[in-house]
Amino acid sequence: MAAELFSVNDFSNPQRNVEPDFYQEWFTDWSDQIRHESARFDAWDLDDFWLTIRSTTPQIPYQTMTFVQTWLTAVRSGAAFGAPESLKLRSLIERREMQKKGRLARLTNKDQLKRWAEDSGTGRLVHRWSTIRGILRDIEDGLQRAGS
Repeated sequence: MAAELFSVNDFSNPQRNVEPDFYQEWFTDWSDQIRHESARFDAWDLDDFWLTIRSTTPQIPYQTMTFVQTWLTAVRSGAAFGAPESLKLRSLIERREMQKKGRLARLTNKDQLKRWAEDSGTGRLVHRWSTIRGILRDIEDGLQRAGS
């Protein structure tokens, strides 16, 4: 969406890839990966998920929960794969950016949009996955040794 606005406003930056087609391809790749994992999302018990999350982080904002719930519902139904053309999902994303960034939101503030770094906001959230993966492997190894 930022690339589209960047292009529509005739902003340019020869050092950055800001072509909307590039992001459409990236989104298509993401969609293909998520489709491949769809059984995992279908089997995900969201009530249990929120109970687990709230047991360690009780003050999750309602807006965050609503965004996650709405996006996951769109993934499960297949609607998320058409997000670039979906007014409902585009609006969801714009509202979320406004909630998080206020008047500094790139989708509504041209000065912020001009400063947009091409990959800002496009990567997957990792939340220290490499560290967590190591801890999980250690736990699994310990459990396997205990069961031997």
